[in-house]
Amino acid sequence: MRSVELRHAVRTLFDAAVVRLSDEETIALVNEWQQHLPSLQPEADQESRTAALSLFLCGYLAAEKYSLFSTSALTDITKSISLYLHSAYPQHSHHAPVHFHPSYLILAIDLSSRGFHVWQHYMAVEILRRLFVLATSARKELMATTTFPPPAPGISSSPVKPVHSSPSPSKSNPSSLSRATSASLVTTGAVTSTTTVSAVARNAVLAIAGREEARGLFVMTLGMEITGTSSLSGDRPSSTTGGAGDGASASAAAGGDKDSKDSVLEHRKAVLQILAFLIRKRPLVLLPNLPKLLEAVVKSLDPNSTGGKDRDAVLDTVTEILGHVVKTFPSIDFHVSSQRLAVGTSEGTIVMYDLKTAIRLYVLEAHKEPITACSFSPDGRRLVTLSLKESVALVWKVGSSFSSFFNPGAPPRQSSRTIGGIGGFQCRGGGHNDDSRNTQVCLI
Repeated sequence: MRSVELRHAVRTLFDAAVVRLSDEETIALVNEWQQHLPSLQPEADQESRTAALSLFLCGYLAAEKYSLFSTSALTDITKSISLYLHSAYPQHSHHAPVHFHPSYLILAIDLSSRGFHVWQHYMAVEILRRLFVLATSARKELMATTTFPPPAPGISSSPVKPVHSSPSPSKSNPSSLSRATSASLVTTGAVTSTTTVSAVARNAVLAIAGREEARGLFVMTLGMEITGTSSLSGDRPSSTTGGAGDGASASAAAGGDKDSKDSVLEHRKAVLQILAFLIRKRPLVLLPNLPKLLEAVVKSLDPNSTGGKDRDAVLDTVTEILGHVVKTFPSIDFHVSSQRLAVGTSEGTIVMYDLKTAIRLYVLEAHKEPITACSFSPDGRRLVTLSLKESVALVWKVGSSFSSFFNPGAPPRQSSRTIGGIGGFQCRGGGHNDDSRNTQVCLI
């Protein structure tokens, strides 16, 4: 607890020193430290304290005053953040493992969140994917300070002065900023003794998801990761084709392909866990894009994917997600017996999914304003939809019928029962009360 309080105090001191810097002082300071960014150093020097301090200074200054930085400088900072984010790869990565001091990983996560509005123009998807992995990883080397390798030679807790003397020390490198920079980097490492890396990464994901300017890209990346359209296979080194009779190479390649598929599946499960976490913690943040995300979730249940193995692997997590969604959002409902999911949208449409086959059955179009609520009747043959903004409730016949056998997937017709023109009415669909919404979601 004391280390966390110390970290907040030092960060406040650092932020205050940054605010006092003029544009000229900021530019001079960046010019002094930019050359030491980790991405510009040989591999042996990437974990040096000087490189970490350079990323700390340039990263936080860029997050606050990015207009003063050149495109090349912002690119180098983003690459450095990505480099430290990929420290201590989880098991399902295809990269060779690298190990930096744990405080460097915490620094990169913190910078990812604070300056995502800047980094998203350079490496947004890569940073988001890495944060998703870190936020859900349960591997021991990602959990606490004691599981990381010891600090690299040259790392100490004493304040460090710039490598080169500044032309105007009193301006471009204020002593208060120098002390705060060194102390803040030290206390960044101290926080890992009480806070897991995964917890810090989850907080970063929450912060990025809450940024309105980044929400569209965030949701798009999340959806792509859930459906597997942004595959981890792109991270794998390309294999070379062996000669004739090279059975060992072919066998190794086959084993590599199997490992790759397992890795992609594990990653998709991790991203689904992120979605479940966001729905629990920040449901309103996801609301505008919820229909798109749910379509991705439904696609992950495809029974034809690898003989249904993918579906079986994600079934528990998807069940958890849909359970939270149905309880949290009145515009979404699920009927257990028919395994159908109704999703109301802000455009006034209702999308009906069959979760047994993971397909979109049809789209109901009658409302002209956002859907406020929808609810199945107990037998699943009726769906009541409500739009408070237009004061209209509609009852749809959505159950199976003799005619639907000859025309599968055809949208149902609207029932003759229509309620409109009054405010404050209740829609319960012939005895279907609100308690039925608390029915636990159970996927078959």
